Amino acid sequence: MAGREQKEAQTAQLQNLIRSAQADILEKGVDEGVKLLGQLRASMVPTLTENPDAQEWANQIVDLAKQATKARTVIGVVGTTGAGKSSVINSILDRERLVPTNCMRACTAVVTEISYNAEDIPYRAEIEFIQSSAWEKELKILFQDLLDGDGNISKESGNVETDAGIAYAKIAAVYPTRSREDMANSSVDSLLREVSHLLGGVHKIVDTNPAPFYTRLRKLVDSKEKNRSVKSETVNERAEEIAYWPLIKVVRIFVKSPVLTTGLVLVDLPGVRDANAARAAVAEEYMKQCNGLFIVAPINRAVDDKTAQSLLGQAFKRQLKMDGGIGSVTFICSKTDDIDETEAQESLDLDDILVPLRDRSEKLRSEKEALERELKTLKSSKTSYSKAMDDLDDQIEYWQAMVEDINDGLETLAPRPEPDSKHRARKRRRLSNDADPDSHNKSEDVDPPTIKYEDDSKHQSITGHPLRVEEFKIKIAKLRATRKDARKSKVDIDLEVRVIRGKQDEIQMAESELVSETTSACISGRNDYIKATIRRDYAIEIKELDLDLAAEADEDSGPREDLRDYDVLARDFPVFCVSSRGYQKLKGWLGTGKSAVAFKSLEETEIPLLQKHCVRLTEPGRVANSQHFLVKLTQLLNSLALWASGGNVDNGLTAEQKATRERQLAKSMDHLKRDFEQTVKDTVEELHKGLKESIFVRYEVAVQTAADSAMGTIQHWAKPVDKEDHALGGFYWNTYQAICRRDGVYKFKKQPIDWNDALATPMTKKIIPGWEEMFTHRLAPVMALFALRLADVITVCHREIEREAGTLRVNDHALRMLQRQVDGYAAVFDGHAQAIKGSINSAQKTINRQFVLIIKNVLRPVYAACANEHGFKTYTRMKEHMHSYMQNKGFSMFRDSVDDVRRRLLQLITEQEKAMSNRVNGVFDAVRRDYVSVLIGGNVPNAARLREARQEMRREVMELLESTDHIFEKVLSQPQKSKDRNVSGGNGHIADHRTGTLEEAEGGELQHVRTDAAQAAGEEAFA
Repeated sequence: MAGREQKEAQTAQLQNLIRSAQADILEKGVDEGVKLLGQLRASMVPTLTENPDAQEWANQIVDLAKQATKARTVIGVVGTTGAGKSSVINSILDRERLVPTNCMRACTAVVTEISYNAEDIPYRAEIEFIQSSAWEKELKILFQDLLDGDGNISKESGNVETDAGIAYAKIAAVYPTRSREDMANSSVDSLLREVSHLLGGVHKIVDTNPAPFYTRLRKLVDSKEKNRSVKSETVNERAEEIAYWPLIKVVRIFVKSPVLTTGLVLVDLPGVRDANAARAAVAEEYMKQCNGLFIVAPINRAVDDKTAQSLLGQAFKRQLKMDGGIGSVTFICSKTDDIDETEAQESLDLDDILVPLRDRSEKLRSEKEALERELKTLKSSKTSYSKAMDDLDDQIEYWQAMVEDINDGLETLAPRPEPDSKHRARKRRRLSNDADPDSHNKSEDVDPPTIKYEDDSKHQSITGHPLRVEEFKIKIAKLRATRKDARKSKVDIDLEVRVIRGKQDEIQMAESELVSETTSACISGRNDYIKATIRRDYAIEIKELDLDLAAEADEDSGPREDLRDYDVLARDFPVFCVSSRGYQKLKGWLGTGKSAVAFKSLEETEIPLLQKHCVRLTEPGRVANSQHFLVKLTQLLNSLALWASGGNVDNGLTAEQKATRERQLAKSMDHLKRDFEQTVKDTVEELHKGLKESIFVRYEVAVQTAADSAMGTIQHWAKPVDKEDHALGGFYWNTYQAICRRDGVYKFKKQPIDWNDALATPMTKKIIPGWEEMFTHRLAPVMALFALRLADVITVCHREIEREAGTLRVNDHALRMLQRQVDGYAAVFDGHAQAIKGSINSAQKTINRQFVLIIKNVLRPVYAACANEHGFKTYTRMKEHMHSYMQNKGFSMFRDSVDDVRRRLLQLITEQEKAMSNRVNGVFDAVRRDYVSVLIGGNVPNAARLREARQEMRREVMELLESTDHIFEKVLSQPQKSKDRNVSGGNGHIADHRTGTLEEAEGGELQHVRTDAAQAAGEEAFA
């Protein structure tokens, strides 16, 4: 019985692992699970061709192993030109330069996806070029913008702010050797042929060194304008190097960045209204895939210029509501070190912080002035001592000369009254040489030190009597003693000066520190203010949008009370104020420029906080993905244990008893399958009911509202231009036509224009509240009930079999193992429900964009008619085309739009019904297999050789299963990484910011990736 107890407990540690909900630990458990699956399949290989049981188990093992994939978390990064978006991405990746940046212009005009590089070469990139058809379509539009009515290059081509100037610059970038005349006479076909070797292809860049990799990548994607004059007529006057960015569809960069090891994928999105339709489609597709959005804006414009509000414009926010993404936005204020301290101090209430700093600054200033005065006095004293020492030197020399006269036998009388001119000159030279270099003013009005002389020859009266040698020596000794005292005083002054200089240096350092603290306080104060303001504004904007849409939808009671808690929305809205420049300088990457004095640590730049936020965003998907795999692994291992256990089928059964078991089991399984199918059917009915009550019921009013508003909308486009506020007026004729050439989607004065969305908005405003209600609020409970009902159904089935256990002579041990499987299926059903919900939500993001897309397709003929107009009264004819077309097609266009969406939604439910049935049938097959294994036994031929091989295989499988607990216990016992770990360590390290140490990451930067080694053990057996 001991063996049986061990078998019952073999997945206990695996269950503990699943309950841990730690992403890192769970992923390591998945790696171990893949290895175990490979070993299990390897044990079955010898009998695969002859043993149906082994073949079936091997297939299930392979299918499960394929599900051990890394969860991807896609984050889109959007922002205005000059927002520092690329620099923020580089800092998140903990790289100095990866995504091209330029302080003067936007470098990245293409969609750029950055994900983890699992290959050996550390830096890889794939540049995918647009298809020939896409470039052909764009060239036709560009030539329409570039050429005037006579087929010549437009005179406005020299102004890059005009459509003609933009078109000329773009064509010239790709075809730099063509003159203006060549360009005007070129055909689209000839231009296509010149770049046919690029179109539709993929260019790859690989390098082990980041610097050349960056250079090669930037050369391809940089959108810099070549120094090409539009007046140039000769090739020699123009740059001849092709610019590739107009032809690029998407760039994919693969790098070994720590933050990407979690499955994070960053996507730099230039905008979904790109003039290039292919790139716009790619950007739109990524927007649908995104699990979250990072909105980047310079902190100086984040509030003052309403950048947050403009980036979160009405259309953007409405799309967020339809996509269920209100809580998926992160706001990043960049360039926080760009601050005017004086302005910040005046505008922010920082007195509590700044007043003590000002007091310290005033005290330091006073101390500095006192030291300057003291230093000035010491310098003057030193100068006086130098002068006195020079005078003493002259006197000593004079008296020594008199001693020499006596020694020469000359009679020496009283001293001379003054040294000769030679002595005076020498004195002046010494004074000049000994003067303190720090002394700049020799006439300072400071009293010199007093030096007393016992016998000053300059003031002696002439005695006329001879002097003896002894008298001279006494005199010289006294003078030398006096000079020694003066020299000592001068040395003392030098020491005092040195001390004062040291104090001055300390004050200077303290002042620098104070400036840094003041700047840091201003930055921190502004950050806090900006964060609070943006959080509040975001919640207010969403609330206003909810109220507006509720009013538009004629919901008199306003939005649902339980729609969202706006206080919680404001509190939890993630806002980061970061300095990429400060981060990179503290990392030692930027060797020039102003020092990052405002930041003493990396954490103060908030880049590490943003990196941790990125990791946290990946955790829900990683946990769910790993748990789902491990739950299915648990079920498979338990099923294998039931099958491999040799004593579960009683050998004493008669043929009649075994037949009774088979009949009862078949009956129970029929009931289970019927109840499973009914649960799927009930769930589909709930989904249909939700679509009807939340969305379809709004269609009639929505269509009529849109049709009633359409004529006013197109008349607004044709109004005279309001030069003071373009939003109040219409468009110039050439802008009107440029919009038509691009099927209603254009950028004017850097502002996005979408006529299709403008026409659809009155309709979608009526539908959005119901759309959000269906996919954000109704879908989750329906799918949760789906999982709960399935769990109840299988529980009821098991209880029926338990009641018949005595009659069927089923032992308790087998029933306990089956009960454990039943309990485990609740988690399996939860996983299936979450997967179905995810599929529906993913698909609805595509479907909800059909409202606008259908309108765009319907309007294409009138857009084309307007685009082809030229000559006298072009504008009048374009307006007439649009007015007439809308009168004839308006109502049916909106009806077609909602009907298309209805059809797609119903098709989605049909597809998901099949998916639910397939998943439920998979569970049913596993359940039936388990009960057959326990109650009936496996289906294997009875030849002796096969029976022996089968028993050997079962023993090997059972040995592996009995080691399961040990395998996953080791995973659980490994040291757990802190959730607050610093992911900016780089070079295979993870920095622990709490202790300041670097912990070597096991396996380098691959610690979070499904490692090659982890899969190798399984894949070798799967081959």
